[in-house]
Amino acid sequence: MKLAVLMGAGASFGCGNVDPEAPPLGNQLFEKLKRALPDSWGSLLTSDENDVFRCDFEQGMAQIRRKPAAQRLLIDMALYFSTFRATGPNCYSRLLELLDRTPDLQCVFCTLNYDLLLEQAITSNGRSLWTLGRTVGVVGPPPVAVLKPHGSCNYIHPLTRNVRDMAMSESEHYLYTESSDPSQLEIVCADELSRIYTEVGLSLPPAISLYEPKKHHPVASKVIEGFAPAGRTSRRRLM
Repeated sequence: MKLAVLMGAGASFGCGNVDPEAPPLGNQLFEKLKRALPDSWGSLLTSDENDVFRCDFEQGMAQIRRKPAAQRLLIDMALYFSTFRATGPNCYSRLLELLDRTPDLQCVFCTLNYDLLLEQAITSNGRSLWTLGRTVGVVGPPPVAVLKPHGSCNYIHPLTRNVRDMAMSESEHYLYTESSDPSQLEIVCADELSRIYTEVGLSLPPAISLYEPKKHHPVASKVIEGFAPAGRTSRRRLM
């Protein structure tokens, strides 16, 4: 039997046992970002831009996404979502345990969330995961397939480690980041993500879609939009 599970923001918000708090829903996100990131989300927007974000986050992002400040704001938003850690069993882990009891079930998870709580539940359950065309995690039972059509806070382009202040092209993605091969993106753990941006500063944002009406993908859009199955297999610690 095959099963596909689609998850939106409410899944992480309501999964339980998360530190430092439950990931916010869309209507809470702007104020949470301002409080958590006073040097970027709390200071880089004009008064008018703040007003738009308060009314409608998606319209606010659409308004500022081509402005210079957007690069820092995207990086910090991705870092913010990487900070959420499961502190114990939660709804994700209980769902995985339930599915494990069903013989011959092939399950694919499709999550619209940027955070890593689902991946944490998978690896804590002793399973590896299959994402971006590769297997990540422990060697053992078959991996759990996870598709992230809005990208993930821990998908980064290799150029991220070496470039600064790379600008968007007229086609609205960052220059030199286009490839349809998912192996061109790295999958890093949350701690490594923080270390990379601490060392390099203002570089390419992680490969996440913008939280705005058209869901533009400024980094590696062909990979995020296509989720091609090709790619090398690597096994390493994810969380």
